[in-house]
Amino acid sequence: MEAKFVVAEKAPRCHEFGPTVEMYRAIAGDNQNPQMDILYDPFLLLDDFKSNTTPQQRKIMHPHPHRGFETITYLLEGGVSHQDSKGNKGHISAGQIQHLCAGRGVIHDEIPDEGLGHGIQLWINMPKKDKMTKPRYQDIKDLPQIVDEKTKTKITVLSSSSAKLYGVETKLQTKVDMAYLDLEIPPNTIFEQTIPIGFNGMIYVIQGGVRVQMQEGERKHLEMHSVGLLEEMNTRTQESIVKLETTKNKGVKLLLLLGKPIGEPIVRYGPFVMNTQDEIQKCIQDYRNGTLDK
Repeated sequence: MEAKFVVAEKAPRCHEFGPTVEMYRAIAGDNQNPQMDILYDPFLLLDDFKSNTTPQQRKIMHPHPHRGFETITYLLEGGVSHQDSKGNKGHISAGQIQHLCAGRGVIHDEIPDEGLGHGIQLWINMPKKDKMTKPRYQDIKDLPQIVDEKTKTKITVLSSSSAKLYGVETKLQTKVDMAYLDLEIPPNTIFEQTIPIGFNGMIYVIQGGVRVQMQEGERKHLEMHSVGLLEEMNTRTQESIVKLETTKNKGVKLLLLLGKPIGEPIVRYGPFVMNTQDEIQKCIQDYRNGTLDK
């Protein structure tokens, strides 16, 4: 059974972070389109960012709150330091990830290293039962890398899910079952990826372009900064296969994200993601009262 696409579009350029940051927002929920929330579930936001940080900018602090979701920051170039209101500190470099489970709340800050930086930040929703758990960090600096013998595709496994894709058990521990793969497919190659039963899925192209096999005889082209959403994957009763084909002269670097949907209402307000509007108001009140991270 082969996967089909319901969405394929180019991510818009986002201008809210100033002249030294180039960012493309591939997923951005706004409480206005619950149908898209269902299709992307459990993923909430995906930002592809590039920065050129000056020494002066590194001195500027931007602490901000989080509650009710998790973030994974995956660096492709440069470095980022992070710290929070609980005294946690860390630093990651290219090829490493920082995982924040915000849980009941934390005041967090990220400071990019001086110079060029490039990374991906993914927000993942949390089930209602876990939203008020204790915040937790993981800095993971040794991601498994595999080379597919048949296609010479380089596979970086950020998360292998309970299905343990490629026989790897990764260190990343999220509240939802998910897989997160960085694929570098050479030119003139067809790469096939099996999708476990019960997972929603999406593809985001970081560099290059790819043709995605949607169903027999039909392919969809995704260019750089484009996102493709696999259609109602969680309703399948058997595994699917996604076929990714590169052109004769150009390879592709892309992310494949798979996650088991939570299936609960989503209400967002900036850095807060809860299930009801009343819970959002409680977040705002706690932040203003200085009790969000208590």
